[in-house]
Amino acid sequence: MTLPASINELRPLADKLLDSGALSEEESVRLSELLQEPLAREWFLEMVGQESLLEDVFSSDDAEAKLPTVEGNIVGFSFLRLFTWSAVAMVIFCLGLWSGVSGLLPKTTKLDGLVAKSLPTRVTGLVGVVWADAEGQPGLLDGGIAPQRLALKSGLAELTYGNGVRVTIEGPCDFSITGENSAKLEHGKLVAFVPSGAEGFGVDYARGRVVDMGTEFAMDVAASGAAEIGVFDGEVRVHRPGQQTLSLLANQAVELSENATDGAVEAIPLNRDKFIRRVPTRDFRWEVQNGAVTHFSADVSHLVWKSSKYRAIFKWVRGGGIVQVQNVRLLHDGREVTVDNHVGTTSYSKAKVVGNVYELVVPKGAAQRGQWIIEGELTVVPDIKGTSKELVGIMQFEEGLVSSATTQDFIGAWTYSFAGSSYERIFSPDGTVILLRDGQPDKGGFRDARWEVKGGELMIHASNVDFVEKHVLRDRDTLIFVDSPYENAKRKEISEEK
Repeated sequence: MTLPASINELRPLADKLLDSGALSEEESVRLSELLQEPLAREWFLEMVGQESLLEDVFSSDDAEAKLPTVEGNIVGFSFLRLFTWSAVAMVIFCLGLWSGVSGLLPKTTKLDGLVAKSLPTRVTGLVGVVWADAEGQPGLLDGGIAPQRLALKSGLAELTYGNGVRVTIEGPCDFSITGENSAKLEHGKLVAFVPSGAEGFGVDYARGRVVDMGTEFAMDVAASGAAEIGVFDGEVRVHRPGQQTLSLLANQAVELSENATDGAVEAIPLNRDKFIRRVPTRDFRWEVQNGAVTHFSADVSHLVWKSSKYRAIFKWVRGGGIVQVQNVRLLHDGREVTVDNHVGTTSYSKAKVVGNVYELVVPKGAAQRGQWIIEGELTVVPDIKGTSKELVGIMQFEEGLVSSATTQDFIGAWTYSFAGSSYERIFSPDGTVILLRDGQPDKGGFRDARWEVKGGELMIHASNVDFVEKHVLRDRDTLIFVDSPYENAKRKEISEEK
């Protein structure tokens, strides 16, 4: 085998990694840079493969005769060397080399099973997603383990790696998870936040690789291979085959040519407005003064991605009295697209919460990019028990399961906290519901309660209350209280119940 030109620098780094299982941040980055060169990578993989065989060699009576060599020289591995395979594995995964090294390792190597022991990458947010194809669509909702590939025609998806790396991708986009700390972007936009301890997160694209140094950065890759790369905070390094490595610091950005060999790079201003850094909030605060009509308005541009049925839920949070809500409408660039004119109310009393969910249908062809604003009129209604000067609440703007959830989607246990206590609601397949408070049956809970689902809305009927309590789903793991001020409940997974 021909030794790489960088062997004098590469071998000490590789030996140190295998000896101690640890490299400094600077050494790790340098090793990453050296292994971008094919010959260096080939040597490294062969060396790791030979190292994995040493355990078998040492057990032989003829160990010295069987020591592996490179170009006729005995490889410098000490008989007393401790093999720190987990550290080597992390380097292999971070550099995207697993497919190359796995075939070199015997089935007994300690590298086997490492992936299964690591925390999974999970889909932690979906907004307005339209899938580009069946292969790139996960067979799950928010909260499930992510597939290897997500292909979006439009919308936003958030993925969270086991090490805390958070990636937000925007459609149209074709994104793949390639390792515990790596990804590939065929085309589209992404923003990656990399916390301390996850440095080295890498994203491959058609013309190179971006390696993070612990930061927040953005990429916009065209189908042609041209790319825009910018850094919000920290530092990244951009590797290009046959070209000098680029180092970008906070507030810097570059455009890279679609031709990998011409090395064309142009420094540009960082366009912060071009990228969506987080999946946007769906909760908006409202406030209304007694004796006045309040015109509520909220920008939901990043929540309207497709033609669909949206719902606005107006919930009371604080203050005595009743708030009347009407003329709820959705506007695109100042033009009304859809309106729900019915009059509803929200209040501290569940019995006085009536019709506080508003249906806003964006018809086919109307979901264009631009500014989307939701508006409504809020008025305080006099209450015989007294009305506060100020009433405060939230409007939750929802799409997806909020309208289409079925009975099966609600079945299970849901947990939440309120007033210092922990609660659990268990919806059983037979239509019964149990309420637990701090792990014990709640004495003031639902009596002979039954539940059913209509139009995506779960309704609880109980003999000891004179109203119907309602819930809807934001996603697979988030349960919304339609007529209560409680925080959203989270699904309790089976593993938590054991």
